[in-house]
Amino acid sequence: MAVRSRVLRLRRRRPPRRRP
Repeated sequence: MAVRSRVLRLRRRRPPRRRP
């Protein structure tokens, strides 16, 4: 299913931008 691929791609595009 292409839905799973889309979710995986969206989840992978999450850079850790944690700045105090």
